[in-house]
Amino acid sequence: MHFFVFPIENDTIYWTDMGLNKISRAKRDQTWKEDIVTNGLGRVEGIAIDWIAGNIYWTDHGFNLIEVARLNGSFRYVIISQGLDQPRSIAVHPEKGFLFWTEWGQVPCIGKARLDGSEKVMIVSMGITWPNGISIDYEENKLYWCDARSDKIERIDLDTGGNREVLLSGSNVDLFSVAVFGAYIYWSDRAHANGSVRRGHKNDVTETVTMRTGLGVNLKEIKIFNRVREKGTNVCAKENGGCKQLCLYRGNSRRTCACAHGYLAGDGVTCLRHEGYLLYSGRTILKSIHLSDETNLNSPVRPYENPHYFKNIIALAFDYNQRREGTNRIFYSDAHFGNIQLIKDNWEGRQVIVENVGSVEGLAYHRAWDTLYWTSSSTSSITRHTVDQTQPGAIDREAVITMSEDDHPHVLALDECQNLMFWTNWNEQHPSIMRATLTGKNAHVVVSTDILTPNGLTIDHRAEKLYFSDGSLGKIERCEYDGSQRHVS
Repeated sequence: MHFFVFPIENDTIYWTDMGLNKISRAKRDQTWKEDIVTNGLGRVEGIAIDWIAGNIYWTDHGFNLIEVARLNGSFRYVIISQGLDQPRSIAVHPEKGFLFWTEWGQVPCIGKARLDGSEKVMIVSMGITWPNGISIDYEENKLYWCDARSDKIERIDLDTGGNREVLLSGSNVDLFSVAVFGAYIYWSDRAHANGSVRRGHKNDVTETVTMRTGLGVNLKEIKIFNRVREKGTNVCAKENGGCKQLCLYRGNSRRTCACAHGYLAGDGVTCLRHEGYLLYSGRTILKSIHLSDETNLNSPVRPYENPHYFKNIIALAFDYNQRREGTNRIFYSDAHFGNIQLIKDNWEGRQVIVENVGSVEGLAYHRAWDTLYWTSSSTSSITRHTVDQTQPGAIDREAVITMSEDDHPHVLALDECQNLMFWTNWNEQHPSIMRATLTGKNAHVVVSTDILTPNGLTIDHRAEKLYFSDGSLGKIERCEYDGSQRHVS
């Protein structure tokens, strides 16, 4: 277990467990507990709570990011992704709209930015090596930190970065965390008395009081739990500042409405859905990334995991209809359940389409016919099935391609306009890419040379070209529909 914080208003403790790689929270009386961030974390080294807006911030030492989310973990949003080098401790000043953090990288420093990540500056970069803990004195506008290498506790003015003072300089100490409240400063020292928490007057630390000893070498973060600390207000306090997803205060009565998923509308508060995105499965979770903007690390749609439905997701297919319905439909096969399921990309309306299909590795959707096509490596077949079985002429699990037991159809792609389907065949002796009509007629090989394990296949519909990847040869190629004019991409 690692860093933790206490929002007083809802009497809740937040912490990060680096062993389990997740962020969790619980009531202080332990009546309930839940995990709020469970995926996509590198190494979380610090967390902080904006108690006015109801947001949680954290540093990711592994991915060099600073992120924010609502207190329940929703609307996760990257606020700083550039220019960070091993960020660690973090603190926020919700009333002023500032964020502070320490870095352990090539140039150890303490950084400062607005709560939306703007106005990023370095406020301490000299005489600092391993800045561990960081804490704000909200009463006197001071920023405190401890340095595990120089064995010092120091402070500066919060606003100007000036008036730097050394409060404690020791030897044979292992300072990990510092906290300030009232007239006192508190710190954890893992080298003193087998792990101790100590206290001194913040203006004169010569008379040190040891409050606890024998806490062990795993002693890490300390935090103050007192309602007096969490005061103040700003425009984000009431109705989330009018923002649809995140309200990030920037000081001087200004706020930024941020969209973790989607993009900000012209009104500056509403979040609109992206026209398109890249969807991918992570076995037990569905995630998305932007199609062209690789600098935008936020998910176009909210990631979704549900252990009741997602055990071993293999194949995906997509029905783009958000302009008509407001959402899109995602089809996926799950090898654990041996079925094909459907869910909307707002993660509602889940249903099982077909059962007992085994391990489906290729899945494609014919929109005009509302029909799914899938491959089965175990039965060496390609089957089609109409999603809405109530419509006239609905197809019920019709095998359109049946091959020999040495053949193993893997992934497939459809060209609705040309009435064609293509698939990869993992026949150990004769691996290939094949094609046929959508009813299974005229099946034949189009690519059979210089190919071993073709594990990816897609179509450029405008150019009418095939693209395929080979996991064994480590390359991506394109060719015409008849297999001619092959080029390595």
